[in-house]
Amino acid sequence: MARVEGRVSLFTGSSAPALDAAAEPLPVLEASGFSAHVDACAWEPATAHPADQQGEVAGHDRLWLVSLLGAQQSLKALWARLLQGERVTLRVPAEGGLEEVRFCTLARVTAHGSVSWRLFSASLPHAAGYHAVVAPAIALHADDRPDFVMLPRSDDEAPLVHYRFLNRRCPLPLHPDWTHWLWRRAVDTGEAVGLQTHRLRAFLCAPNTDALRADITTALRRRDLSRPPG
Repeated sequence: MARVEGRVSLFTGSSAPALDAAAEPLPVLEASGFSAHVDACAWEPATAHPADQQGEVAGHDRLWLVSLLGAQQSLKALWARLLQGERVTLRVPAEGGLEEVRFCTLARVTAHGSVSWRLFSASLPHAAGYHAVVAPAIALHADDRPDFVMLPRSDDEAPLVHYRFLNRRCPLPLHPDWTHWLWRRAVDTGEAVGLQTHRLRAFLCAPNTDALRADITTALRRRDLSRPPG
């Protein structure tokens, strides 16, 4: 995602997320006769979320981020169709010359309400094409909703990115020394769930403030956490 790194850094609160090594050929996203290559994406399998939530299509995977390469007209057409809630086809190359076909729509809603989407695009400097990143507003570090999508550059960076997002959104006072404890707790309680991805790391996070307050109180009493000075 080199051409939009400055904007993609909005997703981490630091620098742009690193892509895993490129695989050839790239997956393809298709809809209504338009197509583009996918250099990175994150999705939630249909089996992992309730069906028919506020207009969401039953039996389809929910896209949480997709990075596209292609002609400007195709990228704009795919963006429009995704935004309208149309089903798109994601074709992922598999071994033996086969491919895995997934039917997807943009994620439309979480427990905290409707999901709004953003498009970040730029021309490719040495090719006659464009790069576009379709991302939910809750993946932006500056967003204020309680739930969020985070894109750490590595597994080691996940606790820090989680702390940055959580500390901005959560009304509870959180100390930086608790970073790794907060991340382990989020994973253990299911408040941070890994998404299926291509060339990215992505987590869908839905903090429970009341449960977090109770767990922090217990951890402080047991001295699993240190009390902030002052």
